[in-house]
Amino acid sequence: MNFVKKVEWTIKKHTMIQAKDKILVGVSGGADSLALLYVLKELKQKHDFELGVVCVDHMFRGEESKKEALYVQELATKWGINSYVYEKNVPKIIKKTGLSPEDAGHKIRHEIYNELKGKYNYTKLALGHHAEDRAETVLLHLVQGTGLKGLASMPPVFNWMIRPLAEVTKQEVIDYCQKEKIIYHQDPTNEQKIYLRNKIRLDLIPYLQKELNPNIVEALLKLENIVEVDNKFLENYTKKIKKEVLSSSQNDNIIIDLEKFNKLDLAIKRRILRDIYQNLRKDTQGLSYHHVENIIELSLNKKGAKSINLPQGIIVKKSYTSLIFTQNKKESVVEKNREIPVNVPGKTIIPGEDIIIEAFLSDKMIKSKDYYQVVVDRDKLPSPLTIRKRKPGDRVHLLGMEGTKKLKNFFIDRKIEKEKRDQINLICSGDNIIWIPGLALSNQVRVTNETKNYLILQIKSKEIV
Repeated sequence: MNFVKKVEWTIKKHTMIQAKDKILVGVSGGADSLALLYVLKELKQKHDFELGVVCVDHMFRGEESKKEALYVQELATKWGINSYVYEKNVPKIIKKTGLSPEDAGHKIRHEIYNELKGKYNYTKLALGHHAEDRAETVLLHLVQGTGLKGLASMPPVFNWMIRPLAEVTKQEVIDYCQKEKIIYHQDPTNEQKIYLRNKIRLDLIPYLQKELNPNIVEALLKLENIVEVDNKFLENYTKKIKKEVLSSSQNDNIIIDLEKFNKLDLAIKRRILRDIYQNLRKDTQGLSYHHVENIIELSLNKKGAKSINLPQGIIVKKSYTSLIFTQNKKESVVEKNREIPVNVPGKTIIPGEDIIIEAFLSDKMIKSKDYYQVVVDRDKLPSPLTIRKRKPGDRVHLLGMEGTKKLKNFFIDRKIEKEKRDQINLICSGDNIIWIPGLALSNQVRVTNETKNYLILQIKSKEIV
């Protein structure tokens, strides 16, 4: 099977491309990415997809890398393919952030890829990683210390990323470039052993092939494939269990039920904690194995520390019933004082909280089982409904209560943690708190025998309390 047919088979096997796809190809000017571009150009008419080319000059090598980016742009122009060339001062970014050259370059490239995806509606991102690249990545993460996710971090398809060269070797790429007379550039930094990935490619893999297993690349790819499937199953299972232990989930504050969490298997605990950290920071950068183990120890210990500081400003606090994850930054005054009108009838989405308040009008009474769905006398509402957080001086007059009480004291009586109180949504009519979803209903709007017009309110999720 020739090179193009082999790549085409990989595309078909992993369902990488569909008709009408708009594919952005990451091209550096090296053999791998140019071979990928040539193959996709040959296949695009047959499979009915569009191409765009993006090249990022990391400015490590001055005029040399600038010329390589210009070469890629000229090639795309000759073929009538849209191209996007960027110059990014990655050395400066490294000094500012402390990231490694590889991590800084990866971060910048993917920011650009996502920007182009949103701006020009690209559906796929094609990258030129081949079989040895994937094997190197398995070993790289293994020697650095990793879990299952790290062993399966370069699959043929991931989200919108595709790797059509995933099952061809580096030598096959070089042979194809020579056959097609493709002019490619060699980055001299790829031969510098100051980088761990280069040491693995230049020293470790050849040693393993010679001394232990001549088919080590195939063995590592088999491991990656097995782990990828297992990891997907565990990720889906973890999402399901995470919903059961979360008692609150908002932009900057996530609370888990301590009793439920401590009953979980250790493997699922670790995954939930990493997932929560990623939800708050959009990645798991800086979160180590030891951080995760310290949080688990915090959750189990009845004595000792009550909080842990994690990288990137994340704080984990323990109360008598919860583990509370917060970001160490001041809450926006605008956000805290925000009031959202409730659509009556209709649905109201609370921004950033994945919560929906639904309101229905009725001329008949229905029974509600709990305070996640309530029925009120519509004619007793003094003004339109709004959603807000608590304010200083808030008071409530709830069903079964004589007179009014400070909202703060109500929360204390119900043993609502201090960190959680500012997150609870209040349904109000003017200055009056009508409903505290999941907790209580105001006596002011209670239904009586004289009620003629009913308003049914409910929340879509119970995760707000």
